[in-house]
Amino acid sequence: MDSSSVVNRVVFVLDGTYAMCDHILSARISYIQPAVAHFCKSVGTSVPLKSGEDEAATGAAAGADGAGAGGMATVSAVEFCLVVFRDYPPTCTAAAQVWPFTRDAQVLAAYLDEVVCDGGGFRGNAVQEGLAAALEMFDLAETLDASGRTTAPPRLRELRHCLLLSNSPPHAVGCLYNLAYRGRDALQLSAVFAQNNIRLSVIAPTQIVELKQLFTQYAVIAGVRANSNVAADGTHMVLVDGIALPPPQAMAAGQGVADGTAAAAAAAAAAAAARKLRRSFASRAR
Repeated sequence: MDSSSVVNRVVFVLDGTYAMCDHILSARISYIQPAVAHFCKSVGTSVPLKSGEDEAATGAAAGADGAGAGGMATVSAVEFCLVVFRDYPPTCTAAAQVWPFTRDAQVLAAYLDEVVCDGGGFRGNAVQEGLAAALEMFDLAETLDASGRTTAPPRLRELRHCLLLSNSPPHAVGCLYNLAYRGRDALQLSAVFAQNNIRLSVIAPTQIVELKQLFTQYAVIAGVRANSNVAADGTHMVLVDGIALPPPQAMAAGQGVADGTAAAAAAAAAAAAARKLRRSFASRAR
């Protein structure tokens, strides 16, 4: 891999509670598919780096070419991961569910096909567990190659993105199940994203002020300004960093990555890998 090339690693953190039941299809069509299309089209193109990303991605001096605070790098590949959060018992049996990184957009579609929205609380859900699981997936990806095998340093150079799609506010408590981030609430975790140069985006109903506050804190620490002009619905806030989503009319015209059930073989392999990873997470939580 060339020293100026990077892998885009993207984790979608999705609300899997009953609150999302009537909205998951529109979330896929209006936001997830266009985001996947954006990242797939980025392969082979040059992207600007923020200050701090340049060391991890290219080793170039910050601001060397003036195109971005950390210069430019060429995207060589994109990898997708899915995290679904729900709530704590007794309303749900698992607070977070994880599907591993894949370079195949159709496998990601198969992951999404497996999601069943059910359970959850009325006043909040375990958003913080979903964010913590995303952080842990980025931590694990640093030591794994595209086939899931442990790699020796140097690892793949990466740009990291997390997209939170939620129809629920977070509980005002810290993580209970994730050992790596236990005790940290959603607001505290947003700071972890910023401090570790992980680009965070939030898509949610405008009335969920807790999620707007979460992104606002991230943006202040990361020094970014959100692009908030791509909502498919006037009741949605779309606060994104590092993504260019098409306008709603382009989405309605059918632009984006084809969705639907992936090939049976790919889906079976993805499901098996996901079950193995979820068992790993469950054993760590005990």
